[in-house]
Amino acid sequence: MSIQALQRDAEEASLSHGRLTVDSSSGITLPPDIKFKTPFAFCKISQGSTFKMKYLSERWHFFNKELFGGSMTEPKLIITKAFKHMKTLGFWRPYTKELSIHHKLFTLDSDKQILGTLVHEMAHEYDSDILQTPIRERMIKKGHGPSWDGIMRSIGLPADAMFAGDSDELIDEEQKENLNIRRGKIESPNQITPASFEGKPYIPVMFIKGNGTAEPMLLLDSQLVHGEPNSSYRGFTKKDLKTGSCWYVDIHNCLKPTSAQLKKFPPEFDTIRTLEIVNYTYERYKP
Repeated sequence: MSIQALQRDAEEASLSHGRLTVDSSSGITLPPDIKFKTPFAFCKISQGSTFKMKYLSERWHFFNKELFGGSMTEPKLIITKAFKHMKTLGFWRPYTKELSIHHKLFTLDSDKQILGTLVHEMAHEYDSDILQTPIRERMIKKGHGPSWDGIMRSIGLPADAMFAGDSDELIDEEQKENLNIRRGKIESPNQITPASFEGKPYIPVMFIKGNGTAEPMLLLDSQLVHGEPNSSYRGFTKKDLKTGSCWYVDIHNCLKPTSAQLKKFPPEFDTIRTLEIVNYTYERYKP
């Protein structure tokens, strides 16, 4: 057995189940004698993030000592409005040392799903920072490879558990409406149509993503700009303008931006350079 393997075994031996009750969806319940300065009830009634951040920090330190032998350093804790995938509840970024938790978890009836998600992400932190598992091994099964699986089982959590609730519990009303528009269940007077261009080559829109959030986008009508026989629409986000990439967009997934949203549009969308990049990209990706 290699020195690295022996060291990993010794580090994993410091893991503990702790005083936890774990359900089938990895929700965690703590004994009533374990008290914290910031109770979950404060987080449910608070509109801001102050109590929520204190709540997460206190429990991170508790689990670090209870389950991980006090071996880790507190990361930057973040409360995120939405992740790319609707059922993602938390995320660990090893290079920036950021641990993110979905803000809608604080609206559920109990905090067991927050605690389960927090420990889940702490297991990722332990895998990358303490065991220093090579990235090629950590990325197996999208970060849930054998090393992470072993950590989870060592602390008494099922590695294959999923959120048992309705994913709609994790999205805001605006996201729900946007998803219904995207799925064709409802129509909105703010949806973009070919007439919205009014002869302009491209217009600013809000593009509805798969998780129901909307992001600023520059929508280009290929027929108006490049004389294609049939109208097709290409979208350019701020990131796309930097990388020189583009992609076809379903026009029905685009909404007219409000005046407040327009004020927050990237300044890159207002420059002559934008059309130069759009034309250059089109030449690369034209049919």
